[in-house]
Formats: sequence, structure tokens, C-alpha cells
Amino acid sequence: MSLLQVDGVSKAFGRLLAVNRVSFRVEEGEVRAIIGPNGAGKTTLFALVSGLIRPDEGRVYFRGKEVTYLPPHLRVRLGMARTFQVPQVLPELTVEENFRIGVETALGLSSRLLLPSGLAARVGERVAQLLDRLRLEEKAKKRVGVLSHGDQRIVEIGLALSLGATLLLLDEPTAGMSDEETLATVRLIRELREKEGVTVVFIEHDMRVVFGIADRITVLHLGEVLAEGTLEDVARDERVQAAYLGTEGVVG
Repeated sequence: MSLLQVDGVSKAFGRLLAVNRVSFRVEEGEVRAIIGPNGAGKTTLFALVSGLIRPDEGRVYFRGKEVTYLPPHLRVRLGMARTFQVPQVLPELTVEENFRIGVETALGLSSRLLLPSGLAARVGERVAQLLDRLRLEEKAKKRVGVLSHGDQRIVEIGLALSLGATLLLLDEPTAGMSDEETLATVRLIRELREKEGVTVVFIEHDMRVVFGIADRITVLHLGEVLAEGTLEDVARDERVQAAYLGTEGVVG
């Protein structure tokens, strides 16, 4: 059974068919890249998978359970979380407080003002683990709103993990980052798969990132799947080379 299964989903906005009968499967522990130029349907596809919009046709399954019409917050409870190009964090709170709220929510403790010592220790341990895993210990007490864009994006990933996400849907995770921040994010995604057991599906324009971490690639063109396969399969596909990779190896 695939962790994520998308079967023939379509979505039209008026006369614009943004996603047309797209199907793909993602296995547990996989890192899958979704690529294609602007207007290919990538963001709409993410919105369909994460529940922000409903498909006109088709089905979405997560861990074998149909979630096609399940709202986003219930998909989060099942272990699916999405990040955005503009980080969705709590900017007035510290990094540590963001993670603590997420962990407490995942444990069903968000309405408890005073936690028993055992639960408090459990929450604190998970928060400390996330700070260590994301290399944010030195910034734990800083308000998220004052952090760099790159750090805010890492905090958003950490917030998703604090909520118990086992499937991360990352929308252009390195957009707006310096080369140094991009390399750090690529390393982090590898580590999350290896050490947290997280499955990752991500949209990305930077082909250095795609070929650096993706196990398989799905290429969209005008709302349809143009090609899908391993890095080698896609790199050799003449349709992909002509339509997307260009001379610089960067999706337009």
C-alpha cells in the first residue's frame, strides 16, 4: 500500500483546466519532486492533495484511507502537513513556543493550562529533539518574526513535525534562500527522511535541489503528467529536456 495515492484528480477554474486527471503514488520514506514551469498546475495539485480545495473528479488516499473531501486540519491529524512559499508560523512567539504548541496540539493537550510532570517532560523532550534536529537550539528563545526568511521556513517545517507529520508537502522549500541556506535545507530534508522517517513531496524550480535529494520526479505540463520516474529516467527524457530543463538545467 502506497503512503499517498492520487487517482485521476482534476480541477478547473472556469474555462481553465488547471489539473487534468493527474495520478501518482508515493511510497513511505520516499522523497518525490514535482516539477514544471509556472502554470503547470503544481500549486493547484498541492492544494488538492492537502485539502485546501476539492477536486472536480478523482480521489486522494493517505495510508489507504480516502481523504478526498477531508478538510486540511483533519489531514494534519492523520499525519499530512503542508508548508507554503510564505512561511505559516506564529511570528510573535519564540521558536520554542511554536514547537511546544505543535507538540501539545498533537498530544491533545492544547487546552490544558498546567500539565502533569510526566506529560510536561514528554513535551519538553520532543521540543528539545526538534530544536536539535533542525539546528535551532541557539535561536530557541528568539521570536520567529525576527528570524531570517530561511530560518522561518525551517521553523515552519519544524512546526509541521511537531504536529506529528509523517508526510511533508513542501512548496518550493528553498525559494528566496541564499546558496548556503539552500544547501542546509537540502541536507535537512535528507536527514528528516533518514532520522525522522518522514516522507517528502516537494515542488521546486531549482534543479540542483531536485537532483540532489529526489528519489523520483513527476513532471507536470499544462496540468497533466508529462513524465515520471527516477532521476536518470527524467534526465534522459527528451520531452523534459526540451520543455523544462533548458541549457542551464533550471526549470523556468
